[in-house]
Amino acid sequence: VFGAALWGFGGGEAELEYLLVAPRCRREGWGSVLMDLSHRLLKECVVERCCLEVAESNLHAILLYQALAYETVGRRPRYYRDGQDALVMVKVL
Repeated sequence: VFGAALWGFGGGEAELEYLLVAPRCRREGWGSVLMDLSHRLLKECVVERCCLEVAESNLHAILLYQALAYETVGRRPRYYRDGQDALVMVKVL
């Protein structure tokens, strides 16, 4: 297993619960592959919009999501246990 993506969806909207790529497979494009496949499958399920939260310090993930046309639309203060804010990002399919 090189990675996994878990989505919840309904009512035309999907939310990324988590995206994991095995440490030995990171920086090889597998995150993009998982997200692209997810977007295609979600579109077939009549999802129109995808949402996610990402820690503001997770620059690699933020760059990945931006490259996939996600836009930052909000911030959730102290969202994570360590007190970090979460950026809320959205993509229209």
